[in-house]
Formats: sequence, C-alpha cells, structure tokens
Amino acid sequence: PQVNGLIWILSSGTSAVNEVKAIGIRKAALLASARAVNRHLRSDAADRWLLTLPVYHVGGLGILARSHLSKAEVFQLGSWSAEAFAQAVENLGITLTSLVPTQVHDLVTSRLIAPKSLRAIVTGGGALDPSLYKQARDLGWPLLPSYGLTECGSQVATASLSSLKQKMFPPLEVLPHAEVKTADGRILVRADSACDFIARVRSTGEYSLEYPLVGGWLRTEDLGEVQTGRMRVLGRRDDVVKILGELVSVNQVEHEARSCFSM
Repeated sequence: PQVNGLIWILSSGTSAVNEVKAIGIRKAALLASARAVNRHLRSDAADRWLLTLPVYHVGGLGILARSHLSKAEVFQLGSWSAEAFAQAVENLGITLTSLVPTQVHDLVTSRLIAPKSLRAIVTGGGALDPSLYKQARDLGWPLLPSYGLTECGSQVATASLSSLKQKMFPPLEVLPHAEVKTADGRILVRADSACDFIARVRSTGEYSLEYPLVGGWLRTEDLGEVQTGRMRVLGRRDDVVKILGELVSVNQVEHEARSCFSM
C-alpha cells in the first residue's frame, strides 16, 4: 500500500518472534534500485523476466520496477515447482529471473538442465551455499549471488555477469547506486534507494516507527568485509562468532562440514 507518499513493504529480515516489520520507502527510491540493477545486468526491452517471488516482498516488486524502466516483458509463474519453472523458462524464452536458495536447491535436486535462453538468475533472500552454487552451475543455471535488503529497495551488491565465465563462487560487486562500508564488522549501506521509515508491530499491540538512517547510513544486522567495490557477507550478527581474532560464519562451517561428509 502507498500512504503519504511511501510504499510499505513487508520485510522477512526481522529475527524477533511475534513481530511484523514493514519498510516505508519512496517510489523514487525503488526506481533508483531498479535502474542500478538494470545497468548491472545490462537489461533492456529485449529481456523477458519471469516473476517467481511475491510482489508484496521487495524481490518480486523489484522485478516489476526494473521491467517498468526497461520496457522488458514480465511473465508470472503460478505456484512454485522446479519442473514448472524450467518449463516456463523454456516455453517463454525467459532471459532473467530471481530465485531464493531453496528454489535453487529444488532445481539441483531435480537435476534439471538450464534452458539456453536464460542469461542470469539473481539469487538472494538468504545465504547461498557455495556447494549448491557449484552444483547449479554444473547444470547450466547462470546464478548471480547477491546481497540486498528491503530497507534498500532490493539488491546492494551482486556478482557480475562476467563471473559466469567460470564456476568458482564469485565476489559480490557493489551496485552503482550504493556505498558500503563496515564498522565493527557490521555492514553499513548508504544508497539512493534507502528507506525512510521502519514500522514494527508486535502481537501485544505495541508498535514503533523508526528513522533508521544515521548520517545517511543504514546500519544492518549483517557482518561482512568490503574492499575496492567488492564485498563478502559473513552472515547475520547472531550467526557469526570470533575465533582466534577472526570472524567465522557458523553457516559456512556447517556448509563445509556437510560437504566433507558428502565426499
């Protein structure tokens, strides 16, 4: 919904129980994000997007904003299944789409081969296991891992198209509309796509309205490393521990242990 010039988008980023978080963001901010993503993906009117994510979340809404600017066609997938997705890509000549890691897992589990029309899949909404990335790439799926958040209107950093020339897990490149830095290991973002307010409503009926920017910077709950326009995300603050002076992702340790047992 749009209220007082703001579009309110539900966020899945909250870790609190019994709380709903909504992000109040301007239309101009969403379009700034869409413009940057189109530039990064070199997307134009010749592209054909497949919408697999709900439009009440930023992942789906972002696709509509990008296609609005580029004049690319958008097609809606019905209920999710890996087979239906692959068939739709094939039948419709889809070139671009976005998936979350669980959907990528379904493609890999089903051993589906990527249709030739598809040139990029932006993968966000959670950490992508590097071993899952490799398995999907071996099947031809052109994954571009990304880091984004509803508070910044979608993607902040995404792997480059050139990363598809090799199969190593790629670094994320900060998009042109954003600046990223770290403080005490936490990721801070300043972007043209930043939100104006964050609203929280709890099951008790309590609510709050926050202005999240300090000096133009949004302080996230994510930990990472940033260097020369590239970034690596370590995980959420409560998923990372310090061992011998170094930040170590619990998720990454789990991924590596799982890969050892599967050998």
